[in-house]
Formats: sequence, C-alpha cells, structure tokens
Amino acid sequence: MNKYSESVSIERIESYARKKDIEYEFYLVNSNDKECDIFNDNIDYVTSGRQEGFSIRTIVDGNIGMASTNNLIKYKECIDSAVKIANISKQDQFSPFSYPKKGTKVKTFDKSLIDISSEDIHNLIEEIKHNLKDKDKNIRISKGCFTKSFSTRTIINSNGVDISEDFCSNSLNIESLTLPGTDTLSIETGVVSNKPITPDSANGWAERLLSLKNKQAMNGVNSMPVILHREALAQIFAAVLEPSINAERIIEKKSKLNIGDAICDERINIVDDATIDMGLGSYNYDGEGTPGKRTDIINKGELKSFLHNNYSSAKLDMENTGNAWRSMSTKPYIESSNLVMQGGNKDILDTENCLFVREIMGAHTIDKSSGTFSLGAVESFLVKDGKRTAVKDTMIAGNFYQMMKSIIEIGNDQKSCYSSSGYYLPSILVDGINIIGQ
Repeated sequence: MNKYSESVSIERIESYARKKDIEYEFYLVNSNDKECDIFNDNIDYVTSGRQEGFSIRTIVDGNIGMASTNNLIKYKECIDSAVKIANISKQDQFSPFSYPKKGTKVKTFDKSLIDISSEDIHNLIEEIKHNLKDKDKNIRISKGCFTKSFSTRTIINSNGVDISEDFCSNSLNIESLTLPGTDTLSIETGVVSNKPITPDSANGWAERLLSLKNKQAMNGVNSMPVILHREALAQIFAAVLEPSINAERIIEKKSKLNIGDAICDERINIVDDATIDMGLGSYNYDGEGTPGKRTDIINKGELKSFLHNNYSSAKLDMENTGNAWRSMSTKPYIESSNLVMQGGNKDILDTENCLFVREIMGAHTIDKSSGTFSLGAVESFLVKDGKRTAVKDTMIAGNFYQMMKSIIEIGNDQKSCYSSSGYYLPSILVDGINIIGQ
C-alpha cells in the first residue's frame, strides 16, 4: 500500500505511531485534478495537479490532538506534533475512534471518468457552446470552469480500521451565462456528475436565459401560492434544514429542534442515504471509517433523527448515522450524504395564478434558528392564463417551518440539484409566502 509516496509507506508511518503507544487515526488523501477555465466563450487554460496529504488524530488521556502535513516525509514530526497537542489539550472528552464494520458495497462513480483527457474537455465545451448558440447566437459563457477530480481516501486507526475508497466526479460551473443587449440577461448554472458530463443540458440553460426577456414589475406586497423549484428549495434546505439537524449544533444549543417534533406537513418524508448507487454523496465509509447507511430524518412530517459522527453520537448517546466528512487538514465535521425528499404524484410546474421561483439569492442570510427569510427571487415568473412572465426586482419573505407546514402540493419532478450536490428534491407548491415587488 505504497501509492501515496515513493519514499514513505503507510506501514512505516503506522509502525512509528505504534512505538508511541498511543491511540491513533490516520487520514490520507491522494488526489489528481484537471481544471479548465472559460472566459468570454474561450478556454482560458487547462491545468492538471496532484496532491497528497496526511493527518493524524491521537488520543492521550481522553484528550484529542491533531496535526497534518502535505509532505509525507515529515510524518514523524506530524505524529509528534499531534501527541504534544493532545498532552496540552483541554478539549471535551473524546469518543473512541471507529471500530471495523462491514459496509455496503456502493458504486460511487463511472470509471470511464478517470480517462477524460484535456481534448475531451475541449470538445465538450465546444459542443455546449454550439448547443447554446443554436438557441441564440449571442449567448455567451462569460465565466465558467470545468473540473474533474479523482481522489483516493485511506483511513487507518489503532482499533483495526483499514479502509481505502476511490471517488471521482466532474463538474461544469457556469458562473455567468449571458445574453448581451440593452438589458443584459445573466444566469448562473451548471452540472455536477459522477459520470461524464454531456452537452445535452445546454439546451435547457439557453431556454432559461431566453425566458428572462421582457421582465415585468410586480408592485407592492402580493399574496399568492409560490412554486419553489427544487433548486431554490435545495438552497433553502442547505441554509436551514441541514444545520438544524446537525448534531454538533444540537450540542452547541444552536438548533431548536427535538426528536419527535412535527416540523413539516405530514406528507413530507426525507432520508439521508449514503448507500444509493451512483449517488453524488454516496460512500461505503464516512470520514471516520463508519459504514455509510440510510437514516430516516423526517417521516410523515416528524423529526426522527439528527445527523451524527463519532463524537456527537457518543456525546448525545444516540446512534451514529455515519455522516462524518473531513479534509486532510480539518477534524471530522457533520454533513449529509444524499439528502432525499420523496416526490409527489403531480406535475406542479405549470400551476396557474402563482409565482414560480427558479433561483433565489441571499440564502446565507436566513436565520438558521428561527427559519425566517427574506430572499431575492432572481429568476422568477408570474404564471397566469397559461403563460409565464418573467418578473424583476422581486423578494419573497416568510418562515421556513411555517412554509413546510403550508404545502399545497409536492411535485413529481424529484431530481439531483446542482445548487446543493447530493440533494435529491422535488419542487413544491406552498402558501403563506409574501411576494414583495419594487
């Protein structure tokens, strides 16, 4: 197992830690990235890079110490530093490292991704541009970036965990897709996938951009049903729901939720599931070596579980849900894997006499505790008499928890969401949101 460095083997690193007579956990990452920047329809440059890193956490008398390095030759200094930090740490009593458990065999990516070349990337971007300009020759990718990342993650600890897992994905983030003119139109869009990206999405992006022509104003405060497209809903979930079910925030008393609370309409069912084949957030083991699993978060509107890692599950005496994430230089933190909301049976996207909100702005300003929000509806449409009319300078305001209890209908359009990778949500039709025009 010497793929991390030609000069230092993992066995050698582990042997040094054993001599220290400590509890230890190694986290090693080896990644290869390829990146292509796009500026004003032109490929600016393509770069490739490789990184490897190593971090250690150690427990001494119940206290935790951590150190990391991107130079494996310095593994002795790194281990020694972690031990010193643990000796002087006054951190809360730490739970044990993970113990070996068999995980579910999950397919996390299409292996053909690994072989994508710079020429393949160039051809993809040219095809996307061609499809965009088929809709309107003036459409331009003002700023964007394609990234392909392949990484191997290895976790070894003194309890016998010894796992290694590969991940690969590619993404195209178009920060600004524009249509120059008297009133320049612009949207942010893109795609993230664990199989090779195709140019097909470009047609939909162009149609979205062109639909923003001839925006009309809405005056004053309006009250009507609102369709929140799954992408807008994902942004709100990421800002409110995910932090509220994070067990670390429960420990810090930053979330008001309790298990058993009725927080949504009884038709709402949400799970966190790391075991979905080809899910964008899927894994066999989390960042601490705990097997990935499926966890009921909300069932029939009632909160059933928080998301946990080793520390929070021990602290709160609850089951570990296997939601530890980390980078080489950070301690494990809690995030969802694949957050999946069950879809409904109806097509709601053409509902009459409502406001359709495709994209919002300002999700980071939502009050995470109360759920109160006031957001820019930057890509929104008034739906009336079978027509969609783009509206401008519009805000939506309300409360997340009230909104989730005021659902009129759940859409049948559940899909992965670009705005929050690993979210699989439907659109929803809701009442009780104020629409504020200019």
